[in-house]
Amino acid sequence: MKIPKYELVIFLFVVLAIVGFSSMYINQDWLWLIPLWFMIRFNHLCLSLHHRLISHRSFTAASEFKKNLIIFLSIFQVNHSPLKFAISHRHHHKHSDRELDIHGPVRGLWNTMFWEFGLEQKFKSLDMKIQRDLIRDKFLIAYDKHYYKILFAVSVLVYLISAKFFWYVFVPASILWKVEANLFVNWYCHRYGYVNYTLETDTAKNNNWAGWLTMGEGWHNNHHAEPSNYNFGHRPHEIDLTAWLIKNYFGEKV
Repeated sequence: MKIPKYELVIFLFVVLAIVGFSSMYINQDWLWLIPLWFMIRFNHLCLSLHHRLISHRSFTAASEFKKNLIIFLSIFQVNHSPLKFAISHRHHHKHSDRELDIHGPVRGLWNTMFWEFGLEQKFKSLDMKIQRDLIRDKFLIAYDKHYYKILFAVSVLVYLISAKFFWYVFVPASILWKVEANLFVNWYCHRYGYVNYTLETDTAKNNNWAGWLTMGEGWHNNHHAEPSNYNFGHRPHEIDLTAWLIKNYFGEKV
């Protein structure tokens, strides 16, 4: 039986993360927890950028290079490619908080935490389609095709540059950011928090600490109310660093 690449990679990275944390404990290298924390925030930022650019087309990149850079930076998340994320995420918005919602809490905490597993089979069972705007993006398609080759090359390069960074930061951050994203945003923010907008069948809520920790993704009610708006922060305290970077660097000036 052939093991899907994603599941195999995640299993490998979990094992590597355990080895890394064990080494950190043995060597008392606790200061590495600081760059680890920032790397987790960086991974949230990378997700937030391609989420808004590729999944929702909520802004136009200032250049082809910056668009491709946003796609490439997703490699540090060790997740499905932005193409597969966009297909599944658009499906999530279409069926939010209903039975067909691929990563909403309606299907239970376990499904929300591990929704990425078996994604190719879910594409078929949930009849998810790839839209034309995604097909037209040649770099996005090529990146998806060669994703695991690129991941292997980047992993080796990171290790050669700094073995400690590889064991203490790169590997564990790729797992921990996923736990935060799925637990805080996909589950918690559909159950607890406050709303700025009343949505008919959508339970998405804003949550202060989730919003701050996930680079703006926790302003979930705002996002579900206006998915085509790249700025998720609609009130003064709803700080959205991703939106600031889009406005001042990644996005086309208007």
